[in-house]
Amino acid sequence: MKRLGKIFLIMFFTFTICINADMKVSTNLTEIELNKIGFEMSFIKFNKPMWFSILPEYFQPSKTNIQKIEFFRNKYSLQHDILAQMISMTPWSVKKLQWFMFKKFKAERPNWSAKKIWKSILISRMNVKLMTVDYTPDIGSTPLSRIEINNIINSAEVIVQDLKSFDDVVKYIIDIDNKENRFYDPSGLLADLNNILEN
Repeated sequence: MKRLGKIFLIMFFTFTICINADMKVSTNLTEIELNKIGFEMSFIKFNKPMWFSILPEYFQPSKTNIQKIEFFRNKYSLQHDILAQMISMTPWSVKKLQWFMFKKFKAERPNWSAKKIWKSILISRMNVKLMTVDYTPDIGSTPLSRIEINNIINSAEVIVQDLKSFDDVVKYIIDIDNKENRFYDPSGLLADLNNILEN
C-alpha cells in the first residue's frame, strides 16, 4: 500500500473512496455464475462499475474492455478501489496520461510547436520524478538519481529533436520507467491487467 500511495502522489489525483458491500453467495455456484453476479452487482452507479467511476476520465478504459476488466476483478476478488489503483500503475496508464497532457497542451497553447509541447511534457514527467527522488524506493525498483533526472531535463530539447512522433516521446518515457523497474510485479497481475487494457 505504501507504493500505491506514492503512485497517487505522482499522478496528482485523489481517488474517491467507494464502499464495497460484501456479497454472500452459495458455495455451489460456478465461477462463471460468480463472475456474472459480481459483474451485474457492480453496475450500481450510472450503469458503470464502481472502479470505473473512481478513475479520472483519462484513465477510464474503453467500453469494450469494461466487462473483461470486471471479470478480472471478480476472478481475483479485488476491491473496486484497489483495481482502480492497479489500473493507474500500468504502462497503459502512463501512455494515457501522456496523451491527455499532450491534448491539454495543444488546447491551451495552440501557438506552440509540437516539439515544444513534447519537451514540456518530458520535463514535467521528470519534475514529478524529482518530487519523489528522496523517498525510499519501492520494492524491486531502482529510481533514477537526482543527477540523472536533471541531466534529462537539461537535455530535453535535444532529446525531442531526435524523436519522430509523440508515440516516440511516450515510448521514451516508458523506457525510463522500465529502466527504473517501475512496473515491478512478481504476481503478474499488473501484466495481465495491462494486456487487457492494451487490447
